[in-house]
Amino acid sequence: MNNNMKSTIAAIAITLALVGSAFAGEKYPLTMTAIYTKGHNRPYEQQEKHDYTSGDYECTKGDEHNAPDCRTSVEWAELERIGGTPDMVLFTMADGVQIGVQSVSVNKVYEITCSPGVSIIFCDVYYKLMEMTQANFLKTDKYGQTVGPETAMAEQDALTKKRFGNGDTMKVTIPYKLKGKPDKNGFQRIEVEGVDKGITHILNPLGDGYYVKK
Repeated sequence: MNNNMKSTIAAIAITLALVGSAFAGEKYPLTMTAIYTKGHNRPYEQQEKHDYTSGDYECTKGDEHNAPDCRTSVEWAELERIGGTPDMVLFTMADGVQIGVQSVSVNKVYEITCSPGVSIIFCDVYYKLMEMTQANFLKTDKYGQTVGPETAMAEQDALTKKRFGNGDTMKVTIPYKLKGKPDKNGFQRIEVEGVDKGITHILNPLGDGYYVKK
């Protein structure tokens, strides 16, 4: 387990707001626990140094063996993020089985990598959890104007503090239910309210569940 996984879990467990019915406890009688660990960009000293700007692009100067590498600031940020430690979620099901997922990264921690278009229910939940950690930068003030960058960053810092406390992880409990019994290979389908409506199973027959302990 790396240092991020060992960091202090926020004291207050957050219940994912996926249940909209007073009878959700009866409809979704089981609970999984998710430990969300936020990732980090690769260390500054390992990041590409930008030597000059060309229009909207920031470029390295290159050398006799390599041409200049020019990217937008967003593209550079994505590159530094992928080169760092990934965002990760470790799910513990009611029966004790654990499933880990992570964001796209050159550093592989878990087998399942979540990216747009991946039809895996645990990735769907991962994106729901990620949304919980991000402030709404498109929010407007009472005059209909988008809040400024300083206000947006302050709101993001406050939300990060609320979700993660002084550490890198938050603990979330998520209700779910089983769909039938495990198949002959031990694969158990599940349903999580507000996350999957059957599309995942159509796109990936093994995307809406997990393998139970034998």
